[in-house]
Amino acid sequence: QVYIDGVSIADYICSVGRKQLPREGSLSVALGETIRAHLKGSQAALATEVGVSLRTLERWLSGERPMPVDSLYAIAEVIGVSAADLVSEALRRRDSQGAPTLTQADVAPAAEDRD
Repeated sequence: QVYIDGVSIADYICSVGRKQLPREGSLSVALGETIRAHLKGSQAALATEVGVSLRTLERWLSGERPMPVDSLYAIAEVIGVSAADLVSEALRRRDSQGAPTLTQADVAPAAEDRD
């Protein structure tokens, strides 16, 4: 398990679906930008390799929809960059844009999610 600032990558990415994060300045958007920066082929080819529709991939890369952890790992494998490196770079990218930093409160499950 990889941790950044005391929060596991998997916990953060999974929490995106529970919290309606703003598109601009979010880790989801920065992650999409980072993946596109490393992508050598087309998004259509990446979608095919990962086994999703192009529209689904576009939604993940734009930050419109949260990217499942298993899909992040699949994308990382296809583009030849570790998932941890992609998320670390995305965090640096997001933080350099003046977005708020990630805290444990951002990923703490809501009380109704704990049951």
